[in-house]
Amino acid sequence: MKISFGMILIIVLALLIASFLSFFWVVLTPRWSFIISTDKTIYAPSDGIQFTVTLKNTGYIPQTITSGITRELSGTTEPVFVVIEVQQDHNGLTGYYVWYNGDPITASASLTLPAGNSIARTYEFNQSLIEQGYRSGPYIIHIYAVIPKPGDNDMNDFLWQKDLQLFYTHAVIEIPPGQLPD
Repeated sequence: MKISFGMILIIVLALLIASFLSFFWVVLTPRWSFIISTDKTIYAPSDGIQFTVTLKNTGYIPQTITSGITRELSGTTEPVFVVIEVQQDHNGLTGYYVWYNGDPITASASLTLPAGNSIARTYEFNQSLIEQGYRSGPYIIHIYAVIPKPGDNDMNDFLWQKDLQLFYTHAVIEIPPGQLPD
């Protein structure tokens, strides 16, 4: 079988086009990281819990998101909604919300992050907000953070329905037995 110059040229062009398209797919595809980090790994019932919610553009070009909520905090747009839930047992049946970072304004807001850049918000949760009956531990603290998609959605909808979320992350902190001060 003879391979002609034309066939070789077509194969080389096809490989070049495939490489070119693959390169642009890698560069143009949005890549994000959305995490919760805490200041310590172990907490006592009396400890304040400091945590940071970070959204990072891990891609190669600037990317824009449009969040379904916004609020202005200290002159910056806040697209993240954070809720803390406390559970006294591990089966998840006795939990209640104890803190959140303010009422979201259900107006869309766009945020553009350059490649490699991030926004981070740090919060402090004082465990004295936990009901007295829970204070002796052990108990579990759940931190939920969500950036919802635009739309007229209730807080409870976008917290739990994945199809309403652009980004979602969750952290669990187990508090050992002890006693919170009064």
